[in-house]
Amino acid sequence: MVGDHVRRFPALARRVVSEGHMVGNHTHNHVKLHLAAPSRIRAQLDVAHAAIEWATGQTPRAFRAPHGIAVCFSVPRRETAATPFSDGRSAVFDTARPGVEEIRRRVRKRLRPGAIVLLHDGDGYDPEGDRMQTAKALPGIIEDAQAAGYGFGS
Repeated sequence: MVGDHVRRFPALARRVVSEGHMVGNHTHNHVKLHLAAPSRIRAQLDVAHAAIEWATGQTPRAFRAPHGIAVCFSVPRRETAATPFSDGRSAVFDTARPGVEEIRRRVRKRLRPGAIVLLHDGDGYDPEGDRMQTAKALPGIIEDAQAAGYGFGS
């Protein structure tokens, strides 16, 4: 969860938790950590962490650096101790809005045992960003995964 988005939409963050989903820290403003000074990284993670706990009552159990790019020495121990839940290999680049069927094809291509598929529910910089292609692709993605014998969990 992006901390700034959590502060703007706390009810949505609470709903995510109430539906049983895992909560992760994705920084406060979606900054590229590999370009940031250690003090800025610490502030980004601390502010997001506090926002997530404030809104949801849950401590983030996962961490993903924006754009999947984190320099290991730049990310504080608390976040590296959390479960990293994605890297670039799981990305389908739905943020480029390639079309519903292309998003679905890209996910199908990455399905394998233990796979974690990275999709976006919003824009990291614009909390009102358009992700309707991803939302429209999701029923087909779920159908494809279930047809291939996969299940879902968090």
